[in-house]
Amino acid sequence: MTSSIQDSPAHSAPAPAKQSGLWSATAIVHRLHTIAGIFVAPLLLIAAFSGFLYALSPTLENVVYRDVLTADSGLPAQPLAEQIARAEAVHPDLEFSAVQVSNDPTATTRVLFNDPSLLSSSYRQAVFVDPGSLEVTGELVQYGSSRALPLRAWISEGHRRLWLGEPGRIYSETAASWLGILSLAGAWMWWVQRKKRAGTSQRARTKKLHSTLGMWLLPGFLFLTVTGLTWSMVAGTNLGELRTNLSWVEPKPDVTLSATAHNMESMANMSAHQHHMNSATWTGVDTTQADEVVSAARQAGLTALLDVNAPANANSAWIIKEGRES
Repeated sequence: MTSSIQDSPAHSAPAPAKQSGLWSATAIVHRLHTIAGIFVAPLLLIAAFSGFLYALSPTLENVVYRDVLTADSGLPAQPLAEQIARAEAVHPDLEFSAVQVSNDPTATTRVLFNDPSLLSSSYRQAVFVDPGSLEVTGELVQYGSSRALPLRAWISEGHRRLWLGEPGRIYSETAASWLGILSLAGAWMWWVQRKKRAGTSQRARTKKLHSTLGMWLLPGFLFLTVTGLTWSMVAGTNLGELRTNLSWVEPKPDVTLSATAHNMESMANMSAHQHHMNSATWTGVDTTQADEVVSAARQAGLTALLDVNAPANANSAWIIKEGRES
């Protein structure tokens, strides 16, 4: 009797499950978030630390330059023209540019001069005068419209360019742009994995804490990304052009003496005041007009710190605008 043995059907290994498109996208985003985070983290730390110092820099300046910024005489303020003249005696070779006047009796008056020896026209030489005693308390280089003194200008240079000049703006470009990418990638992973049960290991708890903090801080990260890109090289330039095209820039009043009455009224609405020169022949800025100009500005409702900019030529006018106290 013969019998045949039938081979049992071979058990084939299960075919690997195909990854869904969602899972593939999540894996890619996860790797992007992890790998990019490792490389960009040092730049983000530098940007965060330098940005923190920059936010504190006005307060730091008030401490470091207290002797220069404080008027200790307690005497009534002398005419502004005399204060300017006292500063001009310190730099008779420089062109008077502007004067910054505070209504704080303990604050010195800043008299600004154009100095071609400085890095750019954004820098000006500032002489500080006690408005009561006319004593010169010091002189420092001031940067930009924010009234930044050397300490804040140095911190700003580090935050913007890492003290490497214009090529250093690539650092801020990288840090600001990748902060947004990393934040959005983290938000994507949190959304996809939000229903998964978290483990109990230390790694799982750390990952959950990381996700929770990331979601709470996401709006702040995105805000820092947008504001940080304005300091960068490529994106900052493009954003500047976009603001110009959309007229999102500070309006510039017509400062020519031939401005019409309508233009003069519009300039008053923009908190700017113009004072006509008495002579059509340009012989330099007549600083004796400064007191009259400031008085007119105060009567027009301008308060606090005033930026008083001198005429550029015989056909230009004084312009005053409210500044921001540091």
